[in-house]
Amino acid sequence: MVSDPVRCGLSFANVGEFDAAFIARGAGLCFVAYPEEIDDGRAVLVDVVIADRARLELEGAVRNPDFDERGNTGVIVTLSEASAKAVEELHRVLLEGQVPEIFTTTRIHRPRTAKIVGG
Repeated sequence: MVSDPVRCGLSFANVGEFDAAFIARGAGLCFVAYPEEIDDGRAVLVDVVIADRARLELEGAVRNPDFDERGNTGVIVTLSEASAKAVEELHRVLLEGQVPEIFTTTRIHRPRTAKIVGG
């Protein structure tokens, strides 16, 4: 029996926090604080908000349990290929200093590419 994906959320006050969580970790990985144990390989949907500048909906799978530098328990998530590309594209746009309203999604029922919408 396949379990429904676990929905998690990450919120960052600024681009630097986003970079530390996604870009510095590299290889399409991210840490998600979660109070309960999640089985390795379980599908995860991660809603990411960066200040008021961007929102991403990412998908991935639990790689292993972990904890962050603050001692929060959670899991390491391996992002799907499309989600990892969306993170890279958003990072590139933010590095270029663009401040559009950005909505990026990799959810199955929506387009699997980054979309930039002018505000």
